[in-house]
Amino acid sequence: MDDIHGSLAEPGPLDAEAFASHEAVALAGFIRLMRPNCLNRPRQGGVCAYVMSLPEQWAILGKARLPHSSWRLLPPGAAPAAGEVAVVRLFDPELRLGDDPDADGDGLPTIAAGAPAGAWVSCAFAGDTFALLRQDGDGLTPVEPPAGARTELAALVAEVRAAMNLDYGEILFSFLGAPVIWSVSPFLPLHHLEAPHGERLVEAVADLLVA
Repeated sequence: MDDIHGSLAEPGPLDAEAFASHEAVALAGFIRLMRPNCLNRPRQGGVCAYVMSLPEQWAILGKARLPHSSWRLLPPGAAPAAGEVAVVRLFDPELRLGDDPDADGDGLPTIAAGAPAGAWVSCAFAGDTFALLRQDGDGLTPVEPPAGARTELAALVAEVRAAMNLDYGEILFSFLGAPVIWSVSPFLPLHHLEAPHGERLVEAVADLLVA
């Protein structure tokens, strides 16, 4: 092990346990890529899809001309303006209704993002299938949009899937007259899988695997 300074998945130096762990991760990623029906195909050497930080997501969505939260860098010690929230955890996709608790930490890069307005919605998707949960007090309630709005949401989901290169995942957005995307995640969250539409999402993933 003294001569091993890294692995396929991680630059070294590594001890024996870390080396075995990182090699297993690299092998899993290689096997996934070899499958012809690999879903949420990994990029940048990962094992699963990676959708980057919030500002990077918003840049990708912006290039695709999709509605997304506005943001700007906050100078050290500055506070967000009215209608903004301070975000420090840039890789946390959770929708913010207030400042991050650690937003006043010393030396932490902070952005001011447009605060979500109106209702906020979680949209889980698998292929062309999607389902919605709306924040309702302290819980989440399944919601079925009218036919016209559903057609528009289906088009939005398809565009997000193409922009982020995802087969399934979750979109968090706020809605006040029109949707504004906060984040995209390459996972199907448990609150959707446990909802009445959960089985439908699982079946959609299975259909993607055999397509």
